[in-house]
Amino acid sequence: MSRLFKRCLLFACAGVHVGCAPPPPEAVSLASLFADEISVVDLTHAVSANAPYWPGSPTSPFEHDTLSAHADGAPSMAAYAVPEHFGTHFDAPVHGGMGLPSIDRIPTAELFGPAVIIDVRRQVALDEDYEVRVEDIRGWEASHGPIPSGAIVLMRSGWAPRWSQGSAYYNRAADGSLHFPGFGADAARWLVQERDIAGIGVDTGSVDRGNARGFPVHGIVNGSGRYHLENLADLSSLPEAGAYLIVAPIKIEGGSGGQVRVFAVIPDRDSSDPSDEVRPVSSRQLLSVPEHPDWSESAPDTFLATFETTRGDFTVEVVRAWAPIGADRFYNLIRHGYYDDLRFHRVVPDFITQWGVSGDPDISAVWYDRGMPDDPVVESNVRGTIAFAFTEPGTRSTQVFVSMVDNSRLDEQGFPPFGRVIEGMERVVDSIYSGYGENSGGGVRRGDQSRIVSEGNVYLDSAFPSLDRLIRTTIR
Repeated sequence: MSRLFKRCLLFACAGVHVGCAPPPPEAVSLASLFADEISVVDLTHAVSANAPYWPGSPTSPFEHDTLSAHADGAPSMAAYAVPEHFGTHFDAPVHGGMGLPSIDRIPTAELFGPAVIIDVRRQVALDEDYEVRVEDIRGWEASHGPIPSGAIVLMRSGWAPRWSQGSAYYNRAADGSLHFPGFGADAARWLVQERDIAGIGVDTGSVDRGNARGFPVHGIVNGSGRYHLENLADLSSLPEAGAYLIVAPIKIEGGSGGQVRVFAVIPDRDSSDPSDEVRPVSSRQLLSVPEHPDWSESAPDTFLATFETTRGDFTVEVVRAWAPIGADRFYNLIRHGYYDDLRFHRVVPDFITQWGVSGDPDISAVWYDRGMPDDPVVESNVRGTIAFAFTEPGTRSTQVFVSMVDNSRLDEQGFPPFGRVIEGMERVVDSIYSGYGENSGGGVRRGDQSRIVSEGNVYLDSAFPSLDRLIRTTIR
């Protein structure tokens, strides 16, 4: 298929101006890449025997055998065997219909294009079987304009952190049914009939939701000559519009699919633009590198943080002067997505609502004990204020709590508030589920949070399914 957008992009990369209309939202060139004016995010999971695989095989279908090794045992040459549809992979059209192109016959021009991010994290937090709907796509267009020709439409469900959590990824129930989100058949049909897309992609195990009957979306999208990208890695750092994808599948002659490396290319935005969300590209990756200089950025004198939850949204105003060290930590944790997809694990009526243990055990291993120096107590712990939890001096790390009543007795214990809830206290915070009290992990002093730290959301969702969820936090 001819793509006006792709011609524009090709000429832009060559440094030639052409009169293309409409132009892409940002000019992307090789020169800007090498000048560090754009960012590149890898959306690919590493292939290994530890990767989740479609239920049914008793062991991982991935094999990797060392043929020769260095003195330290690391392979200097190895052989591997893997199914086509394993790990982050590409579904060629022939996967969904006879006589359609195989993976080696996909036109090169179809392997890069504008990324359209349909964010359904809020819906998935309420319904693990959620299907992307036509209204979700129309909502994107209401904000960003028509989906551009040659676009690759990605569902951002927030499912990717489960990749390292074993059986939680495919989420198989006792009756054998799978439970994870995907595209709905109506949405898939609308995309191929009403918009000129190159393909679709998901951060889950299939473009069809886990409990779909058959694989209707495969038949619709692959069957129309488009491709799928499945098991994409974390999409949280991508803007809803403005990024471009580079899709590099393995070229297997006659293959129905194969492993693929996917990169998102994102033009840097003007940091003074108030419409930009304060979250750097690749921020989720920085959660594993707390020594990175980006973590030393100071918070603004005041800023607003909005928390999207399963009960609705609430907003916190942070005042840096109240507790500068705590405010800076809180600001940077939000910027890098730390508080996305967490659980309100400790809600004690007439006391506090607490959260901040990462749902990803790998991230908890980095941050759980990463203390910071203490701030003096400047403001009192009255109802609606927010402060960091700690066990002893110097141990504040990531867990925070909102006081549900006047907890000024905590002042003399050294808990310095750094902000207060200014919107949604009665409507949202007061309604967060409190039925488990101290039993779902408790506090850092006398509770037992060991299984939350080691197993993350998988443990909490299994043992305490009624806990409310923190879907996403943004700075505005």
